Amino acid sequence: MLLIPFFQGVSQVPTMTCPSDITVVTAPSSCSAVVVYTIPSCLDNCGGASITQTDGTGLTSGSTFPLGTTQLAYTITGPGGSSNCNFSVQVTDGEPPVVTCPGSQFVGGNSDCEAVLPNYLILFSATDNCDPSLTKTQSPLPGTIISSSSLVTLTATDDFGNSSSCSFTASVIDVVSPEITCPGNQFLYVGALCSEALPDYSSLALATDNCDSNPLITQNPTPGTVLSGVGSVQTVTLTARDAGGLQSNCTFSVTLADSTAPTIACPGNLNVPITGNCDYTLSNYTLIATVSDNCDMAPVVVQSPAPGTNHTGVVTVTLTATDAHSNTSSCSFNVIPFDNESPIIVCSGDIASCDSVISFSTPTATDNCAIAAVFRVDTNQAYVSGSVFPVGETTITYVAEDIVGNTDTCSFTVTVHPPAYADAGEDVRINEFEEAQLNADISPNSSFSWNPLIFLNNPNTLQPVSSAKHTVEYTLNVTTVDGCVASDGVTVFVNPQTELVVNNILTPNGDGKNDTWDMNKPALIAGCKVMIYNRWGKEVWSSALYNNDWGGTNMRGQELPEGVYYYQIDCVDGQNYQGSVTLIRLNNR
Repeated sequence: MLLIPFFQGVSQVPTMTCPSDITVVTAPSSCSAVVVYTIPSCLDNCGGASITQTDGTGLTSGSTFPLGTTQLAYTITGPGGSSNCNFSVQVTDGEPPVVTCPGSQFVGGNSDCEAVLPNYLILFSATDNCDPSLTKTQSPLPGTIISSSSLVTLTATDDFGNSSSCSFTASVIDVVSPEITCPGNQFLYVGALCSEALPDYSSLALATDNCDSNPLITQNPTPGTVLSGVGSVQTVTLTARDAGGLQSNCTFSVTLADSTAPTIACPGNLNVPITGNCDYTLSNYTLIATVSDNCDMAPVVVQSPAPGTNHTGVVTVTLTATDAHSNTSSCSFNVIPFDNESPIIVCSGDIASCDSVISFSTPTATDNCAIAAVFRVDTNQAYVSGSVFPVGETTITYVAEDIVGNTDTCSFTVTVHPPAYADAGEDVRINEFEEAQLNADISPNSSFSWNPLIFLNNPNTLQPVSSAKHTVEYTLNVTTVDGCVASDGVTVFVNPQTELVVNNILTPNGDGKNDTWDMNKPALIAGCKVMIYNRWGKEVWSSALYNNDWGGTNMRGQELPEGVYYYQIDCVDGQNYQGSVTLIRLNNR
C-alpha cells in the first residue's frame, strides 16, 4: 500500500487505507474471475476529503476481472492536498484442459509382424478454458516400432502449465497372408479294389507366416476321400490360415496309379519225353497258368523260352503276367526230359604223401546225353588242389550230374603222413682230448642214423659221446615208418691242444687204464727221440716215432720191474722234455 501525502497550504494531506495485491484463479470453465476487495477509505485528515478511482479500468470490487494482472489506483483529495493508493489484481488459470482420446487402434504389421506407430494427435480432442492453442504430445512418439499391443498416451498442456492426459491401446494386426508351398505332383497307388483313399498331404506342405509360427493347414478334398479310376487326376488344394484369419492356397495333382502286380501261379514241374537226339520241343504253357489282377480282367501272359523251341536237359520255363498298367509278376517251373541213365564219373586213385601240399585233377565224366556239371560235395571243400592238407585222411567226393539231374558219385582219399622230425641238438665246443655228449630228438616211431660215424662211441643212440680230435659236423638222418624223412646237423667244435701233457703213471695190466705211457698229443713230438732211463741212468727203451706205445718193457720186449723211470725227449728244433714216470705192476700185488 502506497500513501503519498500532498501538501496544500497549511492544511494536512488526508490519508487512506489501501488493499494489498490480490491473486485469484479463474472461475470454472471461465477465463476470468469476479474479484471482491475492500475499497480504500479515508484514514486521517478526512475533513472535506473525497476518494476517486483513477486507474481507468472501469473495474472495481465485484467486477469480473480478465485473465492476467490488472493495476488499480485510487486518489484521496482534501483541503490539505491528495495522496494515491495502488495495488494489483492478478487472475491466474488453474483449470487443466479437457481431453478426449480415440478408442483402441489397430496398426497393420509388416513381414516381421512389426508396425510403425502413427501420429494419433490428429484424433486427439482437447479444449481449454483460456488457451485455444494447446501444446499436444504423444507417448510413445509417432514412428516408434511396436510388435504387440502398446499403451499410447496423449497429453494437452496450456500456456499456464496445466495439463491433462488420456490413453488408449494400439495393437499390431496381421495384414500379411501366410506363404504355403505344396509338394510336387503325387501318384496314389490303388489297392486290391482298384480304388484308394486320399491321404493327408498337409504334412508335406511348407507354410510360413510373419506372425503365426504354426499356421493351420487344411486340405480339399479332405483326407479319406475315396478316388477311383486308374489314370484319373485329382487336383488337391492345401490352404494355410494364420491366427488372424488370413489364408493362402497352393495346389498339386494326384494321379491315380496301379502298382499292384498280377498274381500268377505256374504248374508244377513237368516231365516230357525226349527224342533219340536227347532233345524235346516246348509246348505253350501259358494256357495252364492261373492269373488274376486287381484292375485288369485279362493280363497278358508271356512264356520264356518261347513255345516250339527245342532243348536238351532240364529247362526252366518262366511265365510272366503283365497288366494294363505294365505291372508284372512271374513264376517258374522246370521241364524235365525222361532220361534215366546216370552219368559215369571216374576219380583219381588215393593219394598218400609226406608233403602236405597236395595237387589232384578234377574227375572226368561221361553221359549218354550231356554232362551238366561236375562238382564236389564233401565237407572238406576248403582243401582244394594245391592247398595244404591236414595230417591224416581227407576224403574228397565228386558228383557228376547230367542235364536232366541224374548223378553219379566217386571218391578218393588223400593221406598226409605225419612229417619226420630231426633235432640234432645244440652245437658243442670242447678242447682237444675232451668228450662231447650229443642230445638229439626225433619224431616217434622213426629210425635214425648219424653221419659220419667218426669219433662217436655209439652211433645207435640219440645221445652218443663224441671224442672228436678236430671239428666235426654230424648229420642226423631220420625216417618215419611212413617213409617221411628229415635231417638236422650239429657241429662239435674242437679247440686244438698246443701244450704237451705227459702221464706219470704206468700200470700195464690190460684193464684199459694206463696200460701204456700216454701223452695228450703225440703229434707234438713227431720226429723227436724219446728215451727211457732207469734210476741208475741206463737207457732201457727208446723210439723216434712215439705214439703212446711204451708198455713198461725194454727194447727186447721184456717187462721191466716196478719203479720210477725217467724220460728224455729231444726234438730237432731244440725243444726238450724231461720227467719221470712210475711203473706199477698191479697184477703182482
